[in-house]
Amino acid sequence: MCIITVLILGFTVQTKAQVTVTQETFLSTFSSLQAATQNVAFGENQAAGLIDQDGPNQVWDFTDLTYEGLVESEFTLLGSPQEAPGGDDEHFANAMMTMQTDVVNVSGFGDDEEVPLTGSVYFFFDMEDNRAYTLGTAIDLDEQEGVTFIFNRPNRLDYEFPITFQDSWSYDFVQELMFGENTFENDISLEATVDGWGELITPAGSYDVLRIKTELTIEIFGVESVERTYEFVDATGLTLAVLDDDGPDSQASYSIYELSTSAGSPVQGPDTFVLDQNYPNPFNPTTNITYTLEESGHVLLDVYNTAGEHVATLVQEQQQAGSHSMQFDASSLSSGVYVYRLQTAGATQIRMMTLIK
Repeated sequence: MCIITVLILGFTVQTKAQVTVTQETFLSTFSSLQAATQNVAFGENQAAGLIDQDGPNQVWDFTDLTYEGLVESEFTLLGSPQEAPGGDDEHFANAMMTMQTDVVNVSGFGDDEEVPLTGSVYFFFDMEDNRAYTLGTAIDLDEQEGVTFIFNRPNRLDYEFPITFQDSWSYDFVQELMFGENTFENDISLEATVDGWGELITPAGSYDVLRIKTELTIEIFGVESVERTYEFVDATGLTLAVLDDDGPDSQASYSIYELSTSAGSPVQGPDTFVLDQNYPNPFNPTTNITYTLEESGHVLLDVYNTAGEHVATLVQEQQQAGSHSMQFDASSLSSGVYVYRLQTAGATQIRMMTLIK
């Protein structure tokens, strides 16, 4: 199995109804991600019954599975793509978000023997026109010489928002794998369908979810193969559990995540690097934005709509360490939810604000 494919998993939200995932809730939750413990179940036919359950009002019970694998990770939202290996490549340079995933412990893979595989994986994300994309990945593991790059050209479509039952999307892209002096390209067709909704039960709790079935048709040296996965997604837009449909060797996994200590607040950078919630919020048409810088440097404060489109640059200059405040006038914008992002050379933070006219 590929450990990398099971690193990014879910969240826990106590709701009891069919959910709809919006781009603004996805952005808000994503920015508060801190760490995860992922539990992986192996064994012949363990997940077969769960895979067969589709449609409305299902109950997917993961509690009877035998969990042998464990992946523990920590997450950091980087201030700019350039902080990651390969981040200066033109393909990654304009990524809206870059997430560093530090693998701190892996065990239970390979005859139940501990696997001393740790290191960092960097994911480059973009959003545009209510779509979330993965531009690619840089993999820097301790047991591996050099960095392996995965370029999705032009990108991989992950989600189309809003997401609800029976939605679907498709996308064709080329995946380029580079390690050392070796380069391989695969043509991939992606077909995703929200094929079920209901209750997910794991040892960590019970949650209302959507199930997203994704089929990747991969052409390698003229031969096609199909990979199927099933994600169980809650209202935050992050995945609580995953089923990999590999026939008799299918596997299941669920995760327990940690978020920032303040609900809905972004990942913290340095102790004194803080982007405050705008006030008032909601607002019409002006609001105040304050932030604190740990050290002097170049500062960018940008505003985006929920389609990922840039709508305003509020600050683009050198500033001194300490507290700063500015007023944002949204007279020219329509009502809705907006994202404001503060960036310096060493950190970034994202918050949401609501304009009501």
